[in-house]
Amino acid sequence: MSTETVPQDGPNGNAQRPLEMVSNGRRPNGTFAPGHKFATGNGISRKVARFRTSMFAAAKAGDVRAIVAKLIAEAKAGEPWAVKLALEYLCGPPRDVDLEERLAALEAAEFGRKQ
Repeated sequence: MSTETVPQDGPNGNAQRPLEMVSNGRRPNGTFAPGHKFATGNGISRKVARFRTSMFAAAKAGDVRAIVAKLIAEAKAGEPWAVKLALEYLCGPPRDVDLEERLAALEAAEFGRKQ
């Protein structure tokens, strides 16, 4: 068993405590310990994060306004994909009405309220 030192929040902010690794390459809290082949994290997440960062750096506020205006114009022109996308972002995705009615009936039965 090897021991590594990790930072711990303490009164002075830099207290150290030992963290023992168990034999399967994990720490006691279940996370992979350094040196384990899966301890590097999710490579796809890092790639997506870099992509999103570059997208945010490239897009200006005026660009976003122009894109949304184009989407609204396409929706007004009757493009079904644009109508669906615009309404989902503006109003939220459609909800199942039957589910709401069933939930109201269950609440009424559970708490004795009248519908």
